[in-house]
Amino acid sequence: RMARSVSYLVRYSALWTMCKAMLSAATAIMYAIALGTLVVYVFAIVGVDLFGAVGPKWQSLPSALFTLMSIATYDDWSSTVEPMFKFNPGYAIAFVVSYFALVPLTLLPLVTAILTQSSMAAALKDEETVEAERQQHMAAVTRDLHEMLKALDANDDNEITKDELRALWHSKKSAHKMAQARLKELGTLEELEEIFDFLSLNDPRLSTISREDFFSNMLRYKSNRTAFMMAIALQHLGTIRRRILRVECKVEASRREAREMAMVASRSVAKSMESRRRADAVHERQADKRRIKRLFYMYGIEVDVAALREIFASADHGNDGLLTKKEF
Repeated sequence: RMARSVSYLVRYSALWTMCKAMLSAATAIMYAIALGTLVVYVFAIVGVDLFGAVGPKWQSLPSALFTLMSIATYDDWSSTVEPMFKFNPGYAIAFVVSYFALVPLTLLPLVTAILTQSSMAAALKDEETVEAERQQHMAAVTRDLHEMLKALDANDDNEITKDELRALWHSKKSAHKMAQARLKELGTLEELEEIFDFLSLNDPRLSTISREDFFSNMLRYKSNRTAFMMAIALQHLGTIRRRILRVECKVEASRREAREMAMVASRSVAKSMESRRRADAVHERQADKRRIKRLFYMYGIEVDVAALREIFASADHGNDGLLTKKEF
């Protein structure tokens, strides 16, 4: 049962850090306790000498030591020091103030400070140890990944394909056994193919991935899978955003081209309408000439149409191409 209790301490890192801090600070704590015992012993001797007549609490050295310990822990200390102030106020003030300054306010916080410093030092040492172990682990992982990628790149072109990934997974060669085992430690074949698709951004045009990119991403996947998936997700989001922006640019260009085509078409329509209006005006003038000639021909009058048009134009005082009855 005791061994099981100790195993619980090792299992929880915070408890184990506190235990190691206490063990590492044992010497300093023992010195602090020895110093505190010496100070309390001196004050007990002085208390027996000065306040022995006050009551049973100060009549012997053991009772004085017990009384000083109760004062240090604030255990009903006011009722303990009140008879001392009534007996000799001057000595009582000097004794109580100096004792409070040395023991409760200095020595006891000193022990706490020693424990705190030891805990921080132990935690820092643990962090350094964990970091060193992590670096050693990452160095081993890096070496294993390099060997695995070397075996994975069958044609030695510094490019990794999905076919090479499948080939190493299903390889029966004895030379590939170690690399195959390291590859299978990363996950199942479906998971590795999914990671490959993630790295290639699900783009069928990207059928290969450079060995360095594959190595860096697999190293990240090996060290922290959550961080790797978050990085891949952010990379996909960035790619999707760039593609959306390209689509928006194309749509905007299409809209601008459509507006330009509409403007060109509207100008063409306007030009055609203007040409039609001019043609109608010419046709109307020709029809007017024919009507005038026919009118004067009916009455047997020979007339110069151009001269008559000038006469009508001079009569058009409004200059609006129309003759009123008064102008006529």
